[in-house]
Amino acid sequence: MPVSSPEVFSAEYAGACFGVSRALDLTLKTAESAKGRVFTLGPLIHNPLVTQELAKKGIRALDENDIEHLLPTDTVILRTHGITKALYTRISKRTTHIVDATCPFVKNVHTEAQAFEANGYEVVIAGEPKHPETLGIQGQVQKAFIVEDANDLPPNLIGKKVGIVAQTTQTHEMLNSIVSAAKLHASEVVVKDTICDATKKRQEATERLAQDVDCMLIIGGKNSANTTRLFEIASRYTLAFYIENPEEVSAKDFANFAKIGISAGASTPVAHIKRVRDILKNSSKNTT
Repeated sequence: MPVSSPEVFSAEYAGACFGVSRALDLTLKTAESAKGRVFTLGPLIHNPLVTQELAKKGIRALDENDIEHLLPTDTVILRTHGITKALYTRISKRTTHIVDATCPFVKNVHTEAQAFEANGYEVVIAGEPKHPETLGIQGQVQKAFIVEDANDLPPNLIGKKVGIVAQTTQTHEMLNSIVSAAKLHASEVVVKDTICDATKKRQEATERLAQDVDCMLIIGGKNSANTTRLFEIASRYTLAFYIENPEEVSAKDFANFAKIGISAGASTPVAHIKRVRDILKNSSKNTT
Protein backbone atom coordinates (compact mmCIF):
# COMPACT_ATOMS: atom_id res chain seq x y z
CA MET A 1 0.00 0.00 0.00
CA PRO A 2 1.55 3.37 -1.01
CA VAL A 3 2.95 5.57 1.72
CA SER A 4 0.83 8.75 1.73
CA SER A 5 3.49 11.25 2.68
CA PRO A 6 7.11 10.23 2.10
CA GLU A 7 9.78 12.61 3.38
CA VAL A 8 12.41 14.00 1.01
CA PHE A 9 15.88 14.80 2.33
CA SER A 10 18.77 16.49 0.51
CA ALA A 11 22.39 15.70 1.32
CA GLU A 12 24.11 18.43 3.31
CA TYR A 13 26.50 19.02 0.42
CA ALA A 14 25.19 18.44 -3.10
CA GLY A 15 25.28 19.99 -6.54
CA ALA A 16 27.47 22.44 -8.40
CA CYS A 17 30.81 23.16 -6.76
CA PHE A 18 32.72 26.44 -6.89
CA GLY A 19 34.66 25.49 -10.04
CA VAL A 20 31.52 24.52 -11.96
CA SER A 21 29.52 27.57 -10.87
CA ARG A 22 32.47 29.80 -11.79
CA ALA A 23 32.81 28.18 -15.23
CA LEU A 24 29.09 28.49 -16.02
CA ASP A 25 29.01 32.16 -14.99
CA LEU A 26 32.17 32.87 -16.98
CA THR A 27 30.77 31.12 -20.05
CA LEU A 28 27.46 32.99 -20.04
CA LYS A 29 29.16 36.36 -19.53
CA THR A 30 31.62 35.60 -22.32
CA ALA A 31 28.80 34.72 -24.71
CA GLU A 32 27.07 38.04 -24.00
CA SER A 33 30.07 40.10 -25.15
CA ALA A 34 31.61 37.86 -27.82
CA LYS A 35 31.70 39.21 -31.39
CA GLY A 36 31.97 35.86 -33.16
CA ARG A 37 30.98 32.27 -32.52
CA VAL A 38 31.43 30.84 -29.03
CA PHE A 39 32.62 27.31 -28.31
CA THR A 40 33.60 25.28 -25.29
CA LEU A 41 36.43 22.84 -25.92
CA GLY A 42 34.50 19.63 -25.47
CA PRO A 43 31.71 19.72 -22.86
CA LEU A 44 32.32 22.57 -20.40
CA ILE A 45 31.39 20.16 -17.60
CA HIS A 46 30.34 16.52 -17.57
CA ASN A 47 26.61 17.10 -17.67
CA PRO A 48 24.85 16.44 -21.02
CA LEU A 49 21.78 18.41 -19.96
CA VAL A 50 23.89 21.50 -19.28
CA THR A 51 25.64 21.02 -22.63
CA GLN A 52 22.21 21.01 -24.31
CA GLU A 53 21.13 24.13 -22.40
CA LEU A 54 24.30 25.98 -23.46
CA ALA A 55 23.79 24.91 -27.09
CA LYS A 56 20.34 26.51 -27.04
CA LYS A 57 22.12 29.77 -26.14
CA GLY A 58 24.45 29.36 -29.12
CA ILE A 59 27.39 28.03 -27.06
CA ARG A 60 28.47 24.81 -28.73
CA ALA A 61 30.93 22.12 -27.71
CA LEU A 62 33.91 21.95 -30.05
CA ASP A 63 35.49 18.59 -30.82
CA GLU A 64 39.28 18.54 -30.65
CA ASN A 65 39.36 17.29 -34.24
CA ASP A 66 37.68 20.51 -35.39
CA ILE A 67 40.14 22.97 -33.84
CA GLU A 68 41.72 23.68 -37.24
CA HIS A 69 38.32 24.90 -38.50
CA LEU A 70 38.21 27.75 -35.98
CA LEU A 71 38.06 31.33 -37.26
CA PRO A 72 40.11 34.22 -35.82
CA THR A 73 36.90 35.82 -34.56
CA ASP A 74 35.78 32.70 -32.67
CA THR A 75 35.96 32.47 -28.89
CA VAL A 76 36.98 29.20 -27.23
CA ILE A 77 36.23 28.56 -23.56
CA LEU A 78 38.50 25.98 -21.96
CA ARG A 79 36.61 23.32 -20.00
CA THR A 80 36.68 23.02 -16.22
CA HIS A 81 38.77 19.83 -16.47
CA GLY A 82 41.66 21.70 -18.08
CA ILE A 83 43.59 20.85 -21.25
CA THR A 84 47.11 19.91 -22.30
CA LYS A 85 49.73 22.44 -23.34
CA ALA A 86 49.65 20.95 -26.84
CA LEU A 87 45.91 21.57 -27.18
CA TYR A 88 46.29 25.14 -25.99
CA THR A 89 48.97 25.74 -28.62
CA ARG A 90 46.71 24.37 -31.37
CA ILE A 91 43.86 26.66 -30.34
CA SER A 92 46.04 29.75 -30.00
CA LYS A 93 47.23 29.31 -33.59
CA ARG A 94 43.62 29.69 -34.77
CA THR A 95 42.25 32.37 -32.44
CA THR A 96 43.45 34.67 -29.67
CA HIS A 97 40.02 34.76 -28.06
CA ILE A 98 40.59 32.09 -25.40
CA VAL A 99 38.83 32.10 -22.04
CA ASP A 100 40.21 29.76 -19.39
CA ALA A 101 37.41 28.22 -17.31
CA THR A 102 39.67 25.52 -15.85
CA CYS A 103 38.78 24.91 -12.22
CA PRO A 104 41.36 26.61 -9.96
CA PHE A 105 41.73 23.37 -8.00
CA VAL A 106 42.62 21.51 -11.21
CA LYS A 107 45.10 24.27 -12.01
CA ASN A 108 46.71 23.56 -8.65
CA VAL A 109 47.26 19.92 -9.66
CA HIS A 110 49.03 21.16 -12.81
CA THR A 111 51.34 23.27 -10.63
CA GLU A 112 52.11 20.40 -8.25
CA ALA A 113 52.87 17.98 -11.09
CA GLN A 114 55.21 20.51 -12.71
CA ALA A 115 56.97 21.09 -9.38
CA PHE A 116 57.53 17.36 -8.92
CA GLU A 117 59.05 17.06 -12.38
CA ALA A 118 61.26 20.13 -11.87
CA ASN A 119 62.64 18.53 -8.69
CA GLY A 120 63.52 15.22 -10.31
CA TYR A 121 60.53 13.11 -9.28
CA GLU A 122 58.71 10.59 -11.42
CA VAL A 123 55.15 11.93 -11.62
CA VAL A 124 52.25 9.60 -10.86
CA ILE A 125 48.65 10.75 -11.30
CA ALA A 126 46.09 8.77 -9.31
CA GLY A 127 43.12 8.88 -11.64
CA GLU A 128 41.22 7.53 -14.62
CA PRO A 129 43.48 7.01 -17.66
CA LYS A 130 41.04 8.44 -20.24
CA HIS A 131 39.48 11.24 -18.19
CA PRO A 132 39.99 14.77 -19.63
CA GLU A 133 41.26 16.05 -16.28
CA THR A 134 43.98 13.42 -15.89
CA LEU A 135 45.01 13.78 -19.53
CA GLY A 136 45.22 17.53 -19.00
CA ILE A 137 47.44 17.04 -15.95
CA GLN A 138 49.64 14.60 -17.84
CA GLY A 139 49.96 17.13 -20.65
CA GLN A 140 51.53 19.71 -18.33
CA VAL A 141 54.76 17.72 -17.90
CA GLN A 142 57.19 15.80 -20.08
CA LYS A 143 56.22 12.44 -18.60
CA ALA A 144 53.64 11.23 -16.09
CA PHE A 145 52.06 7.87 -15.30
CA ILE A 146 48.28 7.73 -14.85
CA VAL A 147 47.42 4.96 -12.40
CA GLU A 148 43.88 3.89 -11.54
CA ASP A 149 44.71 0.77 -9.57
CA ALA A 150 47.60 0.07 -7.21
CA ASN A 151 48.38 -3.09 -9.17
CA ASP A 152 49.02 -1.00 -12.29
CA LEU A 153 52.02 0.92 -10.96
CA PRO A 154 54.76 0.71 -13.64
CA PRO A 155 57.77 -1.44 -12.65
CA ASN A 156 60.26 1.24 -13.74
CA LEU A 157 59.42 3.23 -10.59
CA ILE A 158 61.48 0.80 -8.52
CA GLY A 159 64.20 2.70 -6.69
CA LYS A 160 63.02 6.07 -8.05
CA LYS A 161 61.80 9.25 -6.35
CA VAL A 162 58.05 9.36 -6.93
CA GLY A 163 55.72 12.34 -6.63
CA ILE A 164 52.01 11.55 -6.53
CA VAL A 165 49.07 13.85 -7.30
CA ALA A 166 45.41 12.92 -7.66
CA GLN A 167 42.56 13.63 -10.01
CA THR A 168 40.46 16.09 -8.01
CA THR A 169 37.36 13.87 -8.00
CA GLN A 170 39.06 10.68 -6.83
CA THR A 171 38.47 9.01 -3.46
CA HIS A 172 41.04 9.03 -0.68
CA GLU A 173 40.68 5.25 -0.50
CA MET A 174 41.95 4.97 -4.07
CA LEU A 175 44.75 7.51 -3.54
CA ASN A 176 45.94 5.84 -0.32
CA SER A 177 46.09 2.41 -1.97
CA ILE A 178 48.32 3.75 -4.75
CA VAL A 179 50.55 5.57 -2.26
CA SER A 180 50.94 2.40 -0.17
CA ALA A 181 51.89 0.37 -3.23
CA ALA A 182 54.40 2.99 -4.40
CA LYS A 183 56.12 2.99 -1.01
CA LEU A 184 56.92 -0.71 -1.45
CA HIS A 185 59.12 -0.02 -4.46
CA ALA A 186 60.18 3.64 -4.71
CA SER A 187 63.18 5.07 -2.87
CA GLU A 188 61.09 8.08 -1.86
CA VAL A 189 57.38 8.90 -2.15
CA VAL A 190 55.96 12.40 -1.74
CA VAL A 191 52.21 12.92 -1.97
CA LYS A 192 50.20 16.03 -2.70
CA ASP A 193 46.60 15.41 -1.72
CA THR A 194 44.89 17.28 -4.57
CA ILE A 195 41.46 15.72 -4.09
CA CYS A 196 39.01 18.60 -3.98
CA ASP A 197 37.37 19.30 -0.63
CA ALA A 198 34.02 19.68 -2.41
CA THR A 199 34.36 16.10 -3.67
CA LYS A 200 35.09 14.77 -0.20
CA LYS A 201 32.18 16.67 1.37
CA ARG A 202 29.71 15.39 -1.23
CA GLN A 203 30.88 11.82 -0.81
CA GLU A 204 30.68 11.93 2.99
CA ALA A 205 27.27 13.66 2.98
CA THR A 206 25.90 11.10 0.53
CA GLU A 207 27.21 8.23 2.65
CA ARG A 208 25.59 9.64 5.80
CA LEU A 209 22.22 10.23 4.17
CA ALA A 210 22.12 6.90 2.31
CA GLN A 211 22.23 5.04 5.64
CA ASP A 212 19.08 6.77 6.85
CA VAL A 213 16.68 6.60 3.87
CA ASP A 214 14.78 3.99 1.88
CA CYS A 215 16.24 5.05 -1.45
CA MET A 216 18.60 7.63 -2.93
CA LEU A 217 18.33 9.68 -6.10
CA ILE A 218 21.75 10.72 -7.44
CA ILE A 219 21.41 13.56 -9.94
CA GLY A 220 23.99 14.35 -12.60
CA GLY A 221 25.60 13.40 -15.88
CA LYS A 222 26.32 9.74 -16.36
CA ASN A 223 29.66 10.78 -17.88
CA SER A 224 30.57 12.52 -14.62
CA ALA A 225 33.23 10.74 -12.57
CA ASN A 226 32.30 12.39 -9.29
CA THR A 227 28.55 11.76 -9.74
CA THR A 228 29.22 8.11 -10.57
CA ARG A 229 31.13 7.78 -7.29
CA LEU A 230 28.19 9.22 -5.36
CA PHE A 231 25.96 6.60 -6.96
CA GLU A 232 28.43 3.85 -6.02
CA ILE A 233 28.60 5.09 -2.44
CA ALA A 234 24.82 5.36 -2.06
CA SER A 235 24.35 1.88 -3.54
CA ARG A 236 26.38 0.37 -0.69
CA TYR A 237 23.69 1.33 1.80
CA THR A 238 20.34 1.56 0.02
CA LEU A 239 18.51 1.31 -3.28
CA ALA A 240 19.95 4.04 -5.52
CA PHE A 241 18.77 5.61 -8.77
CA TYR A 242 21.05 7.53 -11.16
CA ILE A 243 19.12 10.47 -12.64
CA GLU A 244 20.70 12.42 -15.50
CA ASN A 245 17.65 14.51 -16.41
CA PRO A 246 15.11 15.64 -13.77
CA GLU A 247 12.33 14.85 -16.23
CA GLU A 248 13.20 11.15 -15.84
CA VAL A 249 11.66 11.32 -12.36
CA SER A 250 7.99 10.50 -11.87
CA ALA A 251 6.44 11.08 -8.45
CA LYS A 252 4.31 7.93 -8.68
CA ASP A 253 7.44 5.78 -9.11
CA PHE A 254 8.61 6.79 -5.63
CA ALA A 255 5.28 6.85 -3.80
CA ASN A 256 6.08 3.61 -1.93
CA PHE A 257 9.17 4.99 -0.21
CA ALA A 258 8.80 6.54 3.25
CA LYS A 259 12.13 8.40 3.19
CA ILE A 260 13.78 9.55 -0.01
CA GLY A 261 17.31 10.98 -0.15
CA ILE A 262 18.73 13.24 -2.84
CA SER A 263 22.34 13.96 -3.69
CA ALA A 264 23.98 15.41 -6.78
CA GLY A 265 27.40 15.60 -8.37
CA ALA A 266 29.60 18.67 -8.42
CA SER A 267 28.65 19.25 -12.07
CA THR A 268 24.91 19.37 -11.35
CA PRO A 269 23.30 22.84 -11.23
CA VAL A 270 21.19 23.57 -8.16
CA ALA A 271 18.21 24.19 -10.46
CA HIS A 272 18.25 20.50 -11.47
CA ILE A 273 18.12 19.42 -7.81
CA LYS A 274 15.23 21.80 -7.16
CA ARG A 275 13.35 20.40 -10.16
CA VAL A 276 13.63 16.84 -8.81
CA ARG A 277 12.43 17.96 -5.39
CA ASP A 278 9.47 19.75 -6.97
CA ILE A 279 8.50 16.60 -8.88
CA LEU A 280 8.75 14.45 -5.75
CA LYS A 281 6.55 16.89 -3.85
CA ASN A 282 3.67 15.72 -6.03
CA SER A 283 3.70 12.53 -3.96
CA SER A 284 4.84 14.12 -0.72
CA LYS A 285 3.17 16.59 1.59
CA ASN A 286 6.17 16.71 3.93
CA THR A 287 9.68 17.64 2.79
CA THR A 288 12.75 18.37 4.84
